[in-house]
Amino acid sequence: MRLSAEEIAGIKAAVSEVFGPDAVVRLFGSRVDDARRGGDIDLLVEVPEGRESFNDQIAAKVALWDRIGERKIDLVLMGPGGPTERIHRVALKEGIVLEGDPAILARMQPKGSEPMRADKLADALIACDRIAARLELSLVDLEGELPATPEGVEAFDKARQTDVDAFLKRFEQLEDMALRKVARGALLISVEDSETFTIRDALNALERLGAIGSADQWMGFHEARNRLAHEYDFKPEAVAARLNAAWEAARLLAEDWNTLRGFALKVLAQEGHPQGDRP
Repeated sequence: MRLSAEEIAGIKAAVSEVFGPDAVVRLFGSRVDDARRGGDIDLLVEVPEGRESFNDQIAAKVALWDRIGERKIDLVLMGPGGPTERIHRVALKEGIVLEGDPAILARMQPKGSEPMRADKLADALIACDRIAARLELSLVDLEGELPATPEGVEAFDKARQTDVDAFLKRFEQLEDMALRKVARGALLISVEDSETFTIRDALNALERLGAIGSADQWMGFHEARNRLAHEYDFKPEAVAARLNAAWEAARLLAEDWNTLRGFALKVLAQEGHPQGDRP
């Protein structure tokens, strides 16, 4: 099996976080074969009744990326009724049940949780300000074009498609930088023991501190970004759905960015960093 003990512990922690401690997770596919190289991480998770939705799958992938990094993961969910699809039967026959090492799990930290000094937080804040300004331009430019229908997506000319691509890139960049660098950075400086926080833990703490409006809303931003990065269905209906989800999330993110920005500036000011005095 080509997974490290740390990766196995991280996978087990993520699955337990989303589906509870009784959820069983199996590794199947190419990673089971020690003689092969590379390949996706194929996982079958036996989940409780009613936990097989697309939203459950997204939540599990977010938790997995938070624990082991943004790897290419093929995640299959199976309810307590047993196998209903061929891939379920293949995974049950060929898969290996993962059992995490409790000692490793206890000392694991989510990826990207290394301490951030105030100067790095200040640099991230400046970068986010620039991206947010460009995202605002995209929101103004595309007003009236979005939300889009599948027919509207197919009708985009080359220039408008370039505008849409720029909007999506700016949304992805702002969500990633705001959450991974600014939000986490401010939290690591201001909250003791936040190094081990998952994304959800961090967002809950930020909501309690008044640094963001809603942890649930920010999870929505993160899920919308991950859908853009990891879904490859290019049918007009699927493209329109992803685009519209990103449009709604981007508008809310642009509004709430100033709240997070204000919190980060206060943290910098408390650290005596000159960037904390900027408007």
